[in-house]
Amino acid sequence: MYWCSIGILYAKANQVNDAFECFIRASQMSQAKTEVWFNMGRLYEQCNQQNEAKLAYKRAVFIQPDYQPAKTRLKELNMNKKIDNPPEFEHPSFEIGD
Repeated sequence: MYWCSIGILYAKANQVNDAFECFIRASQMSQAKTEVWFNMGRLYEQCNQQNEAKLAYKRAVFIQPDYQPAKTRLKELNMNKKIDNPPEFEHPSFEIGD
């Protein structure tokens, strides 16, 4: 899941295209990693692409229905709630074999 961590670094450096590429690679390696989809949603928000952000957050909730960061952000977006301090990117949990 190092692609996700590298994507976070790129996103924080505002290198959006590189960040998306890393998150896409991470999702291809493990589509069941909730944090990857949450981070993609967070990055879409950073790019003012709210509909794409919602889809990514929905994917995160589909994978893990009790994943509160994505549920909260999805609810706020559905209420058209803008936030001054966006949520932090989520670092993935690592398991042997990732």
